[in-house]
Amino acid sequence: MKVIQCWDDGIVDDVRLTDILRRYNAKATFSLNPGLYREERSFGWIHEGREVWRLRTGELPDIYSGFEVCSHSMTASVPDRSFSGSIGLGGKGKP
Repeated sequence: MKVIQCWDDGIVDDVRLTDILRRYNAKATFSLNPGLYREERSFGWIHEGREVWRLRTGELPDIYSGFEVCSHSMTASVPDRSFSGSIGLGGKGKP
């Protein structure tokens, strides 16, 4: 069995995550938006009462070495129901 793992946003927790993935020889893809990173680690958002910090640009090559890296948009919007229906996901415009 193959498992596909995709991780977003290039956060500090990825340091530990990539260590674990390497230990178990697991593959993963990391979706990064280069416009979000700075020379120093930067605050990203609050998740479940905990601060989430982004990595600094200089850390990215070493942390993600050996993994697939792809581009990520600035926002992750949810399509409206008319869009989902037009592609067969239910909603208004069902085919």
